[in-house]
Amino acid sequence: MKKFAKRFTNGVLMTLIASSVSISALSKEISTLEKFENSKEPYGNIIRKFNQLENLSQKNFERLVFKRSSFQFRDAKSPKFILEDQFSRRWLFKMEEVGADGALAIQKLYTIFGLYTPDVFRVTLNINGIPTKGYIQVFHKTKGTLYENSLYSLNENDTNYLAQAHLLDWLAANHHVHPGQFIVIKQKQGSSISHIDNSVEWQLFDSDQLSIHYESPIMWNVRQVGYSGFWRTILLRKSIDFNALFSLVKLIVNFPEDAYTQLFKDIFTNQFQWSTNKDLDFLKKSYPEINFSTTKTDFIKHILKRKSSIVKDYSTFLDFIVRNSVHKHLDIGGFKDVSPKRAADRIQSYLNERILLAEKERDLLKKHQPNKKDNLINIIISKEAFDFLSRFLCAVDSCEKINIEQLLKEINASIKSAMNKYHKESLVVVKTYIEQNRNIDRNNSVKLNDIQYRANKIFPVKKDL
Repeated sequence: MKKFAKRFTNGVLMTLIASSVSISALSKEISTLEKFENSKEPYGNIIRKFNQLENLSQKNFERLVFKRSSFQFRDAKSPKFILEDQFSRRWLFKMEEVGADGALAIQKLYTIFGLYTPDVFRVTLNINGIPTKGYIQVFHKTKGTLYENSLYSLNENDTNYLAQAHLLDWLAANHHVHPGQFIVIKQKQGSSISHIDNSVEWQLFDSDQLSIHYESPIMWNVRQVGYSGFWRTILLRKSIDFNALFSLVKLIVNFPEDAYTQLFKDIFTNQFQWSTNKDLDFLKKSYPEINFSTTKTDFIKHILKRKSSIVKDYSTFLDFIVRNSVHKHLDIGGFKDVSPKRAADRIQSYLNERILLAEKERDLLKKHQPNKKDNLINIIISKEAFDFLSRFLCAVDSCEKINIEQLLKEINASIKSAMNKYHKESLVVVKTYIEQNRNIDRNNSVKLNDIQYRANKIFPVKKDL
């Protein structure tokens, strides 16, 4: 057991193989890409390997049993906490569906094009006796984010990762981006970066730009938004592999359209409700100038248009980079002759590595399979309590007007009907917090913002429950 835990915590691939598919009912569907395995090469082979990895990972994940971790991550604006599996690996469970479909779509997009992001999946867990929907991902040991680690300290692999991540994020309108969403993962030797908290901001399709200057209007109050800091750093260094980047572009443009569309299936199946990184109703109220109306047909039209025009659009983008950087000697026109074979070989090698590790984990899980019981997880936090807290904090920040006395009455009613003592205690914690902070200074925006981003912290962590 200990050997397994150690082996699967040394490096990105070693920690993540079990995590790519949900244990919910949706996870038991046949991969939506299996019917495309006979596509022309190299696409057929890439799709076959992708499906093999998905299927292996699903079966591995379904054998995992979770418990509450003694370590908890508290600095968060949304309800989330840490779990551990039977091999003591940590997982981050988010107690809401907001962002789930977008995160799943980007995870699939990254994986099939050979780029790493922590695998995420939907799951329903028994929290305090209440079936709680959400999604989960491996929780890495990190050296912080790119807020704490200078872009100038990145190695060549990390620089190329960011360039490729920007390309894929443009294709899928993954614009909820800032340095805090790139973690620096500790490894046995050195470290590597990875993009987290991904989403598909489809409502920006008609207004965004493939430019180093583009910043999502939804993130007006976040510092260092988008990829501008990264590309401005690239303008002063020579460590980016433009040939590898354009090889990926050439591979993507001819990827089978129907198979490509299926990567985003959950988004339009669920009527675009869970693809953005913020609650859709909240976004509609906060940004009335943005068009939040779309259809499956319009969505598919947009993502296929980006894919089909990526050679031309990305050539124009890289031409700007080259003309304004130390790379002036490069001829962007020459990249049009780059073969997609290099990218295809790299992707297949990446998928082969992950398949091999998934097979090893499958064999270890067969030997160390605990009796899977109810898997009840007790913790002093609940979705209901967090929803009450969010309503109060939003009211404090003038998101909406709210009657504090009425809110406290609702909380008291929920306390009386709580499912168990942990559910009850989570509600008491919120009630006490509101009573103590009802007169908070509404003019101190810095303090209010800090409170909101650490809302999770008010819930106590107890080792023995």
